[in-house]
Amino acid sequence: MNQQFIGSRAIGRDGLVFNFMKSEILDQVLPSRIHSIDFISNYFTREDSLCELPPIIVNHIGYVRKINFSRQTSFKDFNQLDLFTNLEEFKISDTRLPAENVIRILSSNKHLKSIEYSNPLCDSSTLDVQLFLASIISLPNLRHVNLSGVKFINDEIVAKLLINLPYLSDLVVRYCTNVSDIAFAGIEQHKHIKIVDITGCKITNPGIILKNQNIRKLSYEDSDFENVYLDLGTIVSKVIELSFSLSTNISTNVLRSIADSCPDVEILRLETSTYKSDGLKQFLNSSINKLTSLKELYLNGTKLDDGNIKEILLEKLQILSLEFNNITDSSIDKIKQFTQLTDIRLGRTNITHKGIADLLAHYHSIGKVIENLALNSLKITGEQILSIPHWSQVQRLNLSKNKVNNDAFLFLIKLLNIIELNCSDNMITNEAVHPHIYSNRTLRKLNLSSNRNISARTKSSIVMKCPNISELTL
Repeated sequence: MNQQFIGSRAIGRDGLVFNFMKSEILDQVLPSRIHSIDFISNYFTREDSLCELPPIIVNHIGYVRKINFSRQTSFKDFNQLDLFTNLEEFKISDTRLPAENVIRILSSNKHLKSIEYSNPLCDSSTLDVQLFLASIISLPNLRHVNLSGVKFINDEIVAKLLINLPYLSDLVVRYCTNVSDIAFAGIEQHKHIKIVDITGCKITNPGIILKNQNIRKLSYEDSDFENVYLDLGTIVSKVIELSFSLSTNISTNVLRSIADSCPDVEILRLETSTYKSDGLKQFLNSSINKLTSLKELYLNGTKLDDGNIKEILLEKLQILSLEFNNITDSSIDKIKQFTQLTDIRLGRTNITHKGIADLLAHYHSIGKVIENLALNSLKITGEQILSIPHWSQVQRLNLSKNKVNNDAFLFLIKLLNIIELNCSDNMITNEAVHPHIYSNRTLRKLNLSSNRNISARTKSSIVMKCPNISELTL
């Protein structure tokens, strides 16, 4: 198979397209009654491949309920998309598909429950915005709407969506720069809205969203808190997830107000943000322990060291992400103290294979499974992987961007406890694609992308001989 397909993504068994495959191979690996289709960055964009839907899809198009048509730049026959009439979920992002075609698709699928039209690459200057809005609010079953990065979305449109979609539960308007506080002036009255993402909007008081008692998740990322008034004194919602990732100038007072006013928070995302006067470190040393319901804590890229996590006493913590920090093996003892922890993310830290061995030995001794362990970018060698016992305690393992060789991969692929394995960007070659990979019936997800010495022929062999793997990234 042509070398240009190396690195393409292959996903799925339920009609999710194997992207580096051509039509004749698709006819062999796809089921006849396809329910869900994913065309992410697929073969349609290749010069010598198809530019229209393959017959196996067209001939059974009435069964399709979900379609993801993202990142398409050269698909030719837009009229074929009009064939879809029974869709429940429609996603299209980062593509040149004209908005007029999107309107036609929305108008032809009255059972839609979820739509995403985000980051369009086409010119929408001549679009009839009111017609676009009408096509959305005419969908009575709509629950999820994502309009991220759509330039013409403004306060009026958002306000009308909230008024005319009474069953709307999720609204995402990331980087819609014409959306301000005005758009959400009436949000208190909406009875079903639960999730709002206003990242990159012109919102100066994100607390206004939390005046709706049904809100459970608020994302307000990539914001400068220097110019933000965070009024949490009027909160009536029992919000359980807050995300302030990628933000700047977050003060200690903001973090303390979260601890005081949002006691029900279970998920807190503070990744890659900057803080005034060591505000985050002060928060971790004191106020964070007021969040007694916290189950997930994301602190990636916040310049923390071993001493900064010593005072965290969150008994219910299940997910802890410390990636891209200065954490060393000295923090392993602290991590072991979180008795409910089943998802641990330590990528791009200073943790060594000795610390990993210590952590796995602890979980083995207490008979507990690590559901997800991220060890990406730790410079772990194949020899070190083979020297670490108790990998049997891990279900999902991320070893991307390390030095995993063929011997280590063959060892890992034999472990029947692992259901997801990411060994992308390592040192694996064709020789590692051994019968063991074909006989493993517990593996559900495998990522071998960016291993430059795995040929397209070998990738095809994996696809054809591993029907149990539902998601392949090659």
